[in-house]
Amino acid sequence: MLRTEAAKEMLATGAARQALEEVRKVLPAPGQAPQLGAPPAAETLAFMALCAYRIGVQENCVSHPTTETCLLPVRGKGVHGRQSGAREAIGYLTTLLESKPDDLRARWLLMVASMAVGEYPGKVPRRYRIPESAFASEYDIKPFDNAALRAESESSVTRAGRSPKTSMAMAFSIS
Repeated sequence: MLRTEAAKEMLATGAARQALEEVRKVLPAPGQAPQLGAPPAAETLAFMALCAYRIGVQENCVSHPTTETCLLPVRGKGVHGRQSGAREAIGYLTTLLESKPDDLRARWLLMVASMAVGEYPGKVPRRYRIPESAFASEYDIKPFDNAALRAESESSVTRAGRSPKTSMAMAFSIS
């Protein structure tokens, strides 16, 4: 169906909000049959959840990055301040899982979205919860550091203290 293909392309180019609006147009009204060629309801709900979660990522991780942004497990400063996208995703995923409780893709995204709002594992229904042991490792893996964010921060301090020409000259100086 053309609308769903357009919505997929919108999501792929970062237009998550527009993709979500486009895919909502293929949903049947209560009591009506689905449109001819429309994807199955579970597939549509999964896509809507992905769009909604992506909106949350754009509003939080992209617009307000921290050193703990978008790392699994989501915790600390990585928890979304603007939670509407992740909460909307949780709603779609919960509805999907009511009809397909063994959908591991939906369970995984439900877990990630719940982490994003600081509600994993406690508020995730036990029947859908992926256990915390999924994050266990035989190795002592230290938390990742968002070095790019730190470098950008240091770079802005450098630019604030010196003229761009001086900063560039120092960056390329040969001793």
